[in-house]
Amino acid sequence: MTAPLPSSASPSPTPPKFAGFLLNPDIARTIPYWFIATVGLVYASGFIVVTMFLETYGLRDLGTDLWKARYIHVGVLCSVFPIVPVISAYLLYKMVRTRHDEVPRPCFWLRVSNVT
Repeated sequence: MTAPLPSSASPSPTPPKFAGFLLNPDIARTIPYWFIATVGLVYASGFIVVTMFLETYGLRDLGTDLWKARYIHVGVLCSVFPIVPVISAYLLYKMVRTRHDEVPRPCFWLRVSNVT
């Protein structure tokens, strides 16, 4: 008969803290769905922009080629232009917030709007 393991040597059911966010199996299963949704959104925005642009000149695309690389290209451009200012504002806020946490000063929001 073997002796029981001490409580400190028993395996824990929770993963270690250093296991990264992307190592979670649930996240790994959802990555293809997010990829398909992102590509679909980019393609749809490019399709709408190209169609509306051609309509302003009275031209109609008959839709014979449903899959065109031009739609992806225009969709990426239309998706990047709104994303860049949002990410820039977030990073600026994060930088100011980090500085404020290191050296707390009053009037935090005044410092966010006046970074010097």
